[in-house]
Amino acid sequence: TYQVHGFNLNGGYVYNQTHAEYPLILQTQQLDNLDTHGNSYSFGASHDLPFHGSFGANFNHSDFTSDFSNGRYSGTVDTVNSNVNFHPTARWTLGANFNYTDNLLGTLFQNIVTAGGILQQSTPGQSSNSWDASALASYNLTKHWIFYGTFEHREQSYFGSAYGSNSLTGSVNYWNRLLGGSFSTVLSVTRTTQDSSNLSTVGLLSVVNYA
Repeated sequence: TYQVHGFNLNGGYVYNQTHAEYPLILQTQQLDNLDTHGNSYSFGASHDLPFHGSFGANFNHSDFTSDFSNGRYSGTVDTVNSNVNFHPTARWTLGANFNYTDNLLGTLFQNIVTAGGILQQSTPGQSSNSWDASALASYNLTKHWIFYGTFEHREQSYFGSAYGSNSLTGSVNYWNRLLGGSFSTVLSVTRTTQDSSNLSTVGLLSVVNYA
């Protein structure tokens, strides 16, 4: 971690390597061996903003290679994440987030191979990516009542097709001390629409907790 001109800078490097052997299921099968190794580089920066706000951004590059009994899979994944938050008053909180991945399938495959899984097939030459942006606002009506609102747009592209969706959520949270314990409840409504089909769904979530 390093600080310069009000920016908090950080970076990191991780190398991982795994070896696994899978037992035979059928007598005619050969023992499956899996060797996986990869590198991950990260860089991040953050800075304070007016109205008690802050801004942060992170970039991560990772590469991985998996060798198994009947083949090999390798790939690279680049991701960018950023966020900004403001607290203009004691009651209001405003924020926004943005995330981008240049290899959506690679992210899925990386999670599989680094967990010790074996890919039955790869998708050479197929490009995929995803990004999403969201905005949020919360208002503390009292110390017990809090109102939240979020909007998110998501885009994914793979196998030559693009898919998009929008999600709007509103929720009410209540918390208070009750009979020597803590009582809380949440009521949330979400409406999601798909860009390609104009289909929409509405979900209702209600949670009550006492501890």
